[in-house]
Amino acid sequence: MLHAGLPWGSVEGREIVREARAKTMTGGVAMRKSLRSPQRHVNCFLKIVDNLQLLVSTACMTSAAAIAPHPTHPTIALLQTNSLASVVQGELERMILAGELVPGEKLTEVALAARLGVSRGPLREAFRMLEEAGLLRTEKNRGVFVRSLPVEEAIEIFDLRAAMEELVGRRLAEGIVPAALKELRGLVDQMEQAVKAKDAPRYHRLNLHFHNRSGFIAGSCPAR
Repeated sequence: MLHAGLPWGSVEGREIVREARAKTMTGGVAMRKSLRSPQRHVNCFLKIVDNLQLLVSTACMTSAAAIAPHPTHPTIALLQTNSLASVVQGELERMILAGELVPGEKLTEVALAARLGVSRGPLREAFRMLEEAGLLRTEKNRGVFVRSLPVEEAIEIFDLRAAMEELVGRRLAEGIVPAALKELRGLVDQMEQAVKAKDAPRYHRLNLHFHNRSGFIAGSCPAR
């Protein structure tokens, strides 16, 4: 039998068969002229069919390999599920948390656009979203700056967070499921490893992730 997956109804399939038959036609005519018995006739015909099948199968595999989809690049995959402005926002937030952009630093659109490889439009939109999140501030006629956090405001935030963490802890203690508990314990283990390795940036990222996941899981726990 010929290749079952060949697109016989398509233009490509008909072209492959036409080329394969042409390549075997000359050899087939010569072989028919030299036939001396019915058995040799059958054997030669089968050989022609086998050659045709080989040529068609090879052409089919070559065509399939040429059109096979390639793995999506991580950057392209990210942009398929997020807007460019959101991606830029995430990178700027990472740079702020990592200390690459320090409090009080002025952000220059031209320099940052060149550094991130984007146009100024998505960058401005990212500035707006980060300002709403409290990480940037805009001063009229001066520009955009990384926001500094006064000590008094930091204390107020910690007090508010302490009250929220107590509520989260109570909800988790009352209704957390085993799979979620295993996830949070795994994050705690990773934070302990980061402390032993004196890897402060990694600990900070894990700590943020731990508290974000704790709040999300607590919100899914049934109230009692």
